[in-house]
Amino acid sequence: MWWNRNCAFHNRKERDTSDLLLWAADYLSEFQRTHQVLTPPALSNGVPPSSTWCPPPPGKLKLNSDVAIENVSPLGCMPMYKKRYNISTDVFVGRPLVLTKLHYSQLIIALEELKSSLTGSLFSLFDYHKALRDSVNDPAKYGFKVGGTSCCGAGSHRAGSCGHVTNDYELCFNPNEYVFFDGGHHTDKANGQFADLMWNGGPNNVVSPHTIKDLSDLEILPVTTTTTKISSRKSGRGFNN
Repeated sequence: MWWNRNCAFHNRKERDTSDLLLWAADYLSEFQRTHQVLTPPALSNGVPPSSTWCPPPPGKLKLNSDVAIENVSPLGCMPMYKKRYNISTDVFVGRPLVLTKLHYSQLIIALEELKSSLTGSLFSLFDYHKALRDSVNDPAKYGFKVGGTSCCGAGSHRAGSCGHVTNDYELCFNPNEYVFFDGGHHTDKANGQFADLMWNGGPNNVVSPHTIKDLSDLEILPVTTTTTKISSRKSGRGFNN
């Protein structure tokens, strides 16, 4: 999808949506087959290896594996896709939105599997799809004046040619009034808001089950006089679905 998005942005030939779905399904199937082949066989005695935490050697520290990730943006609300599908209003493009929702549903499944298999690991999932969609739907609520048109560019929604050497394009006076700087990228103000959400969290469980700040707040637990166990704060929340 990212490759297709870049093709649209740079006015190159894209994959047809149905072809992209078939390709994604084949790619997933190939990954699953490879994963099965590379999965180690069960132990002959049926006893799994111990996953009990062990202290590190003297003078060393051991940390749990913490991962921060975001889902795919709502591609159908981006100016470049509105131009690509000849949408003249602020209505979102349906097909790209369907793809991103399918991606998100599979991402939730994959993260739940990782959460079960990687004991002690913690995850932070930022619902980038919702955060961006909310900003575009109601820009004034988040301190913007324009949600669906770029600050810089030409044509429908100013979606193309920003910074082009030979083609004419428009440039807004104040980028901070816009969610998008060009057809496929946000302004610094929008990026700053998303970064703050990833760090501190926000309403409607936009970050789950932990914020990045949660992952950085490490709790130090004494184990012996010479070693220290370090683990992240835990939460009972699951991934926002």
